[in-house]
Amino acid sequence: MQFSFRQLQIMRALYETGSMRAASARLNVSFAAISKGLKEMEQKYGCALYHKHDGRVVPTPQARRILLTAIRMDDEMQMLEHDLAQIGTGMNERVTIGYSTVSLQPLLRRIILDTKKKHPLLTINAVRDIRIPLLRRLQAGSIDLFCGGLTGVDTKKFTIHPLNDTRYIVLARKTFNLTAKQEQDWPFLLRCPWLLHTSGLVNRVHFNNFISSHGLTMPVDVLELDDNTYRPENYDQNRLIFMTEDVLEETSFLDHYRILPLAFAKMQGSSGLVWAKGEHRRPGIEYIMETVREIMA
Repeated sequence: MQFSFRQLQIMRALYETGSMRAASARLNVSFAAISKGLKEMEQKYGCALYHKHDGRVVPTPQARRILLTAIRMDDEMQMLEHDLAQIGTGMNERVTIGYSTVSLQPLLRRIILDTKKKHPLLTINAVRDIRIPLLRRLQAGSIDLFCGGLTGVDTKKFTIHPLNDTRYIVLARKTFNLTAKQEQDWPFLLRCPWLLHTSGLVNRVHFNNFISSHGLTMPVDVLELDDNTYRPENYDQNRLIFMTEDVLEETSFLDHYRILPLAFAKMQGSSGLVWAKGEHRRPGIEYIMETVREIMA
């Protein structure tokens, strides 16, 4: 089964706009072309990929399986087109940073902006993906730096520069009536509905390892998301949420939720920058590391 690059662009445009007409406007093609492209993909895949809900087109579970790949390929093609456009223009070098931890976005944004102030001709590109594929791309040389969780990073292959420690927490709605005993009773809580990261993301790995190492049973009712862009009003009253403490600074969760007094809340994991060992670091990477040292001093 093969999808064309245009079909993957249609997948992404429909997901991000929620509308056939908006997707056609974004891609500068006709409404009929969007409809035809979607129909062809559904015929190849053998099931519906989008359906209507509350006036929007939304992806089915089958569509979500290929959306991450579609978005990554579209981003990489845009990067390639940009690089080709820059050939012969005299632009300085380009540095690509892959990141997997959304909670690091504010720090990463500051690193990029501070570096650009001192080196305006340096092109810095930040791409988001799941941690394991990013580390593979880092080793293959298709990205220059990885920014994310350091747990399990092979220090024989990579050099690491820690940035901060991450504290993991569990949130419950303020309206979810739990006794003091239930708030610390893992077997009871794991029978409740949960919101967790998608399998493979470092936060989900920490959660799964904790459950396994304590002989507990994974929750059955799980809603999975691939990032931390949660909206508190969108989830059931009794759905528990696992996240990192620093994400609370970027959200309004504490208006609706409370942090449960769980031992798991003390679990920490380091995040930082990673690059392949044995490689001569180009000036652009040195500029970024210089900025990191200044910020963390």
